[in-house]
Amino acid sequence: MPSFSVQKYATSAVGTNWINPARAKIQNGTFARNSTGDTLTLSNFGFEIPDGALINGVKITATRRASVTGMLESVMLIAEGHSSTSTGWSIPRRVRTRNIGSSTSIPTIIGGFLSPSDVNATSFGVMYSKAFIGTVFVDGIVLTVYYTTA
Repeated sequence: MPSFSVQKYATSAVGTNWINPARAKIQNGTFARNSTGDTLTLSNFGFEIPDGALINGVKITATRRASVTGMLESVMLIAEGHSSTSTGWSIPRRVRTRNIGSSTSIPTIIGGFLSPSDVNATSFGVMYSKAFIGTVFVDGIVLTVYYTTA
């Protein structure tokens, strides 16, 4: 069975109290930022995974930094009809990239199963937020989907 990977950026970025949320759609050295802890939602990644394909894994790649030490982030996949859990990590003060998930795992989706229609939906995406005082700066969140076809 042939294996494939497709990497995409969001075409929609929405976040209450985020300054320049659209800057989180692509990694280019410009940053969306937030100091309130409100959620940034990135969606409409434009995947076109063929019907019948098996989704083997999803990787979230987030490039970000914090203004202070001790800030935590929450990163969660969103897919209609699926329950999610969030994952929390310390945000570095210097710009760093974190990969969540892999070619063989689907992060934060309870049960770990996604269909091509889930991934192709315009609502499929990522929710990102931070906790504690300070400002978070996000320079792009990318999704990579790994799949096989018959």
